[in-house]
Amino acid sequence: MPQTFKIYSSSAGSGKTYHLTKEYLKLALQSNNPAYYRSVLAITFTNDAANEMKERILSALRQFNDDTIDPKAKASSEALLKDITEEIKAEYDQPGTDTEVIRQRARHTFEQILYNYSEFSVSTIDAFVNKVVTAFTRELNIPYNFEVDLDTTTLLNTAVSLLLDKVNNSPDNSLLAQTLENYALEKAEEGRSWNNLPVELAGFAANLLNEQVYEAVSELQQLTLEDFKKIRKDLYRQKNEIEKSVLDAAQAAIDLLQANQIDPAYLHQKERGIYGFFQKYLKAFAFNLPNTYALQTINDDKWCGAKVPSDVVARLEGIKSSIIRYFQLIENIRIEKAAEYILINEITKHLYQVSVLNELEKCIQDIKRDTNLVHISEFNKRITDIVLKEPVPFIYERLGEKYNHILIDEFQDTSALQWNNLLPLIENSLASGYFNMAVGDAKQAIYRWRGGDMDQIRHLYKRNTRALYQNRKHEDLLAARYDTLDLSLTPADLNTNFRSTAEIIQFNNAFFQFVSETNPEYPMLQSIYDENFKQDLPSNATRTGGHIQVLFAQAEDQNYRYDLDTCQRTEQLFAGYEKPEILSFQESTLQLIMQLIQSALQEGYDWKDIAVLCRTNRNSRLVAGFLKEQKFDIISQDSLSLQLAEVINLIIALFRVFNRPNDTLARSEAMYLVCKVVLNRQPDNELTQQIATLANCADNQLFFDQLRAFGYDLQEKETGNLSIYELTEKIIRVFGLLGKNNESEYIFRFLDVVLEYSLNQSNNLNNFLEYWETHKEKLSSNSPKN
Repeated sequence: MPQTFKIYSSSAGSGKTYHLTKEYLKLALQSNNPAYYRSVLAITFTNDAANEMKERILSALRQFNDDTIDPKAKASSEALLKDITEEIKAEYDQPGTDTEVIRQRARHTFEQILYNYSEFSVSTIDAFVNKVVTAFTRELNIPYNFEVDLDTTTLLNTAVSLLLDKVNNSPDNSLLAQTLENYALEKAEEGRSWNNLPVELAGFAANLLNEQVYEAVSELQQLTLEDFKKIRKDLYRQKNEIEKSVLDAAQAAIDLLQANQIDPAYLHQKERGIYGFFQKYLKAFAFNLPNTYALQTINDDKWCGAKVPSDVVARLEGIKSSIIRYFQLIENIRIEKAAEYILINEITKHLYQVSVLNELEKCIQDIKRDTNLVHISEFNKRITDIVLKEPVPFIYERLGEKYNHILIDEFQDTSALQWNNLLPLIENSLASGYFNMAVGDAKQAIYRWRGGDMDQIRHLYKRNTRALYQNRKHEDLLAARYDTLDLSLTPADLNTNFRSTAEIIQFNNAFFQFVSETNPEYPMLQSIYDENFKQDLPSNATRTGGHIQVLFAQAEDQNYRYDLDTCQRTEQLFAGYEKPEILSFQESTLQLIMQLIQSALQEGYDWKDIAVLCRTNRNSRLVAGFLKEQKFDIISQDSLSLQLAEVINLIIALFRVFNRPNDTLARSEAMYLVCKVVLNRQPDNELTQQIATLANCADNQLFFDQLRAFGYDLQEKETGNLSIYELTEKIIRVFGLLGKNNESEYIFRFLDVVLEYSLNQSNNLNNFLEYWETHKEKLSSNSPKN
């Protein structure tokens, strides 16, 4: 088969995993060498996808030689075997090969994989990169016994704290201290809180870990604090010059009108016209287009309002040429300088944060050295620093010899750094005459937050590789690599949707065509939804009955149910309401979701047939919490969030009491949850008053005495000296929390979290509570398989 880099644009449901599996099998079985599978590297994006692909490959190899499987599976297996055989004969010039030859090769290959499973290279891109990094820790300047860090929030917050400590403890950091002080003062002058400085610095420091802006951040890190000080001074000089030239002209126009005793009331449209044009700049400087009234004055010679004295008209006649000149001067400045002025404004907003990026990077590296941690975002950057500086990167010499074929799944979610790191391997493979492939769909790109760049598959599919390296760092080296790629690029489409019903396919085709045609100002849309994007039905398709319905929730919405057949409101209230009320957007959305789920269940659908998709994680947690309150049987990472479990909230509340016995809010929450969760008693007015009295009492002992009165002795004096894990176990044991609220799985997961934190971080209760506040939204019990 000639050298080929095939780019598949594969829509949802079009069988891309099947095609990847088939191509892998063809590559592995076209050789008489049963170990040839070791020469194939298949990369996907998630562990689940990698495991699915491994399972499909192994199942296919096994079933080719298994006569015990059911007839339907055997027929499907034989059809696949026949297809693979015919394509190997045609593509690899093996006319004498038949299905029995391929069947024997499959048997030997299957045995080889089982005996040498570690050589079966089907993995996530992160796992592959980790493999490269582990093999070359010395060359990449990474500790040989490093641990992978996934906790971005803690890393950045710790780096900011370390930076602020440097300012406080070292007189050598006077310029850094001055920079941070000026930043805080500027915030205060703008009327904004300077207390948010650590939060804003941590948020901006995330750019140090962001692959999308890696090149820009690398360039900025070449500058020192002194350089930024000079840049800031120069930018403010340019900004002030632009403002002064406009304000001088505007003030001169106003002064001229006043000197000639021309009141704005005499002018066309009064203060809304030409007078207002100048006055706006003097009140609050901002470049704006002149309004219609000002343009009528200048272009149509409409200067005066109705019933203006003749002497005023005469005076205005004498100065209007000067007013026009001032107007045109300001407009010329706006046309020439507005873009520059806006850019300067946007740069200066972030210049203080940018200026301390270097210092924050040093703090992050100090933390990594002290803890032997390497953040996952670091791997691709370290490799990139090598592969974009050497024509033949030495770290790939071994791998280049090992892998002849690279197959990439979910290519639309691959970042620019990841792709540039794979490019030398693919270039080497193509130069040796081997087949490579990438499969993806720009419409399904969901990992932009992690650096995923759908432009890559878009440009490769369109054979517009120049757009991927033009004006980029190391452009010449990238251009040479893409030259090899250009000769082998073969775009192809997978347009048959085997997953959806006819109604769904027809809706998608019509909807996206409409979006593309009605938004010509967005060329990206036209390039994604082009003439080849439409999906087709399989020739033997018989499935119908797909249904799409769009309902809108509103702010200040009514609490009436929908008639789901007509999409009209009924006179029936949502469940739980006794009279008409106005709902917020959030309340209306939640009620509508509940109605749709109840309707689906009534129509005979099972719980497992229903999914609720949300735009953000926050919304997912909100929906999960609401449905759980309504006793809906749901399973998701959000529904299994530890913070939603009352038993966990009780443990955390008691942690807070032990950490700060005077915390009245913690005592109140803990006592309330003891009543609700442990005593199974919803506090009434009398009990609520007792809880409030206990919480506000100056004597901490009364809180624990009340627990003893309920029958639960925490032995607070001895318990306060336990480790975090032992304290957790004791609270669970004393209150008998296992089995409460049917939330045992949350308790076991929480014990894992406590143990992991106490072993890897600290055994300090206060530190753990800070960790909980930062991470509680991400901590959840694992979803069961299937």
